[in-house]
Amino acid sequence: MPSANEAEGWDISAMAHNAKKFMSHIKPNNKIDKQPENRPFVGIGVMIQNKNGEVLIGLRKSKHAKGAWSFPGGHLEFGETIFETAARETREETGLMINGFELISVADQRRYIKTEGKHYLNIGVKGKYTGGKVKKMEPDKCAEWRWFALDKLPRPLHEGTELIIKNFLAGKIYNG
Repeated sequence: MPSANEAEGWDISAMAHNAKKFMSHIKPNNKIDKQPENRPFVGIGVMIQNKNGEVLIGLRKSKHAKGAWSFPGGHLEFGETIFETAARETREETGLMINGFELISVADQRRYIKTEGKHYLNIGVKGKYTGGKVKKMEPDKCAEWRWFALDKLPRPLHEGTELIIKNFLAGKIYNG
């Protein structure tokens, strides 16, 4: 007589193999070392506008998308909400404390699949800038932070930043 799992068509050995394969990417600090096979990362990009409507964008120095201009942001960590990630990444990268978050974009970021083997589900949020001086908190990852008008953006833009701006200007969360 088949077990309950066999009766439902579950392949327990395959599930255990896949779980072991995924766990091999986890470092001792619970961070994923590399992208699990065939699974996208979740990236959070944060659009911050000043009183003049300009957005804060940094020039990337790190390996991923080096030389591209990007909003503050990073990976959604296990157990964090989207807005917690947005606040943490903004503070870590710029020294700014922001609040009043709003979901403004969800996008499929696939530009870097062939060149870097990276696929992201990019989530864009808008955070309320309440003042303060922008600081270059991670000089090994970002050359500079600058404010730009939405109609005078630098090039090249990081794909995630480009998609967030496109969705924001179109007034749509997702353009599939």
